[in-house]
Amino acid sequence: MFQGASDSAVALGVTPCGVVDSWSEKPMYRYLRPALAAVPHVGLETQPSLEDIVLLKPDLIVASRFRHQRIAPLLEQISPVLMLEEVFEFKRTLAMMGAAMLRQQQAMDLLGQWQQRVTALRSRLQEKFAGRWPITVSVLDIREDHIRSYLPASFAGSVLTELGFAWTPTAREATGVSLKLSSKESLPVVDADLFFIFQRADSKAAQQNYDKLVRHPFWQQLRAAQDGRYGAWMPLPGACPVAFWVPTACSMKSLAWPWRIVPHDRCGKTGSGTVGVDSVHGIEPGNRSHLDIALCDCPKCVAA
Repeated sequence: MFQGASDSAVALGVTPCGVVDSWSEKPMYRYLRPALAAVPHVGLETQPSLEDIVLLKPDLIVASRFRHQRIAPLLEQISPVLMLEEVFEFKRTLAMMGAAMLRQQQAMDLLGQWQQRVTALRSRLQEKFAGRWPITVSVLDIREDHIRSYLPASFAGSVLTELGFAWTPTAREATGVSLKLSSKESLPVVDADLFFIFQRADSKAAQQNYDKLVRHPFWQQLRAAQDGRYGAWMPLPGACPVAFWVPTACSMKSLAWPWRIVPHDRCGKTGSGTVGVDSVHGIEPGNRSHLDIALCDCPKCVAA
């Protein structure tokens, strides 16, 4: 009954009997549509339809206290409930769902692969930045009417922390998962060596806000802006959502690396310069698959 649970179920090779609507790209994120095309929807994550859930007769309901504490007694009358604390603790979600659905080994394999990728990228970052490592980072979400800065406790924040990035004093001292910046005059509190920016491709107003942001005098005084170490990310057709991009987003040209995110079929090059991105929805026992994207540094792709 939350996005991370849908991701984890499919990653474990389980097709749920029902799912909640996605936050964007409704009714379901494009990267999950092949696996969940025939699965009924039970409403919003914040307001699921109990009537629809009853009709589906689930063997297990996966919910979170963060979203569903109030309706927990009603859910428990329908079927057993796996109640997780938060919606953004992806490792715990995967491990707990693996145990509940008798897929512990698959969950352990996925988490092991995750750790291998983190270790490899962390080493490359240390080599790249040498004596400047760890550099500070801010994760900015450009909304229609404000800017949101994600903190270390958020999904993206936990990944960046695991990779070894440092955080600004404001981010370290704050509680929760994000800070809301109601005005651009607040930008100095997120000043860092590197910005990851989430840009909403489906919102013209958010795009306009971003365009105004990068022209603002306060923005141009920030270290990341002055050094060109920032990049806006928006969903690509068939790509996974931004949360799953964070481990590989460091290949963006904002880091001064001559790499590009490209479709696999654009370039036939193989080797260390091309890095496949694991598909959350395509991983099944004994089957390793990839999304139709890659990170490539060949002249053909960099110039594209």
